[in-house]
Amino acid sequence: MKQGILILVFLSPILTYAKAIKASEVFWLPRLAEKDVREFHVCGDSEIQPTKKSLSRHFALGSRKTGFLFSNLISYRQYVALLSEKTSEEAKSALRVEFSQTHLWRYSKENGFEDLGAPGKVDLPFSASIKDCMEGAKTTLGADCSRYEERRGCCGEKFVGPVLFWGDKEEYKLMYNPDPSVRLRVAGEKKHRYCNVQEAVTISTP
Repeated sequence: MKQGILILVFLSPILTYAKAIKASEVFWLPRLAEKDVREFHVCGDSEIQPTKKSLSRHFALGSRKTGFLFSNLISYRQYVALLSEKTSEEAKSALRVEFSQTHLWRYSKENGFEDLGAPGKVDLPFSASIKDCMEGAKTTLGADCSRYEERRGCCGEKFVGPVLFWGDKEEYKLMYNPDPSVRLRVAGEKKHRYCNVQEAVTISTP
């Protein structure tokens, strides 16, 4: 994907939708419904999407067939709105509240879903929000966007996003940065898992 397209995706007013899927349509959804989780954002391999086919094929990975998802995770639309409407300090305060409600869930065939709780640590490494940058501040990476005609594109380019950690030894690390992708690092795994924050999944009742 070209860089220009990434900037457009990051800054466009894209709505976040919830895709309704029946629990009976994906083999692991009934076990999640047992935990009273009705809406979530899913992680998986690079092909993960909030569809029945993708949830069945691209969620549970590795020889042990483990999977991860998030409940109460801030949506892409809300995230961009916070950065666009609030100063850096205001955005950080709001994001800490949002992430304090986020729970990471781990799935295995043997044990079903285990709630790993809220993150033990939240890093917010950005020094300027999009609003700050639009008003003249340099970006976290030091770019001076006041010289650019398309200042908003410059302010959002390669934005340094939040990093969340779970586990006593920080075994799970979520890099919430939609440019280019939101990724989950699991200790012991060579590849990151990709997390879809554009569209949530809602478990529908019959």
